[in-house]
Amino acid sequence: HAPLLNLIDRWASQRVSSHYSYSNLVGLYHAALEQQALYGQYVIFVLTYRSEVVAFNVLDYVQGRQDKMVSLAFLADSSIKGLSAYARFAVCVQLDAIGVVTLDIGGAETEGLYRFKRLLAPVQEVKLKSVLIEVKPHR
Repeated sequence: HAPLLNLIDRWASQRVSSHYSYSNLVGLYHAALEQQALYGQYVIFVLTYRSEVVAFNVLDYVQGRQDKMVSLAFLADSSIKGLSAYARFAVCVQLDAIGVVTLDIGGAETEGLYRFKRLLAPVQEVKLKSVLIEVKPHR
C-alpha cells in the first residue's frame, strides 16, 4: 500500500492546520488500508497517472447485497483539476461492469463537499442532523 500512503501523505501535508492535525487527517485512510491488509475484505480501486497513484477508493459491499456498495474512503490528488469527479466516474464504470447498481458516497461535512457531491447527480439524499452532548461529567 506504499503508493496509496504516499498520496495520503501528500494530501494531508497540504491540509495540516490549527484545526486539523496530521493524525486526524490520515487516521481514516490508514485504518481502511490496515483492515484491507489484515482481512482483505474491501475492494480498492486505484487510478494512476504516469505511474503514480493519483486517486483511490476503498469500497465494501452493503451486507447481503451484491448490487450495492458503500465508499469507505476516497482520495484524489487535488492538484489535478477535475480528478475527483473523473475518479468517481471511473469507479462507477467499473462497478457497473460487475453488476453494482448503487454506490453510497456518504455525507458531506462542509458546504463545498456537499456541492461537489450534488454534482454527481445523486438518486437519493438522506438529511441527517448532528446532536452535540456535553462530555463534562455532571455532579
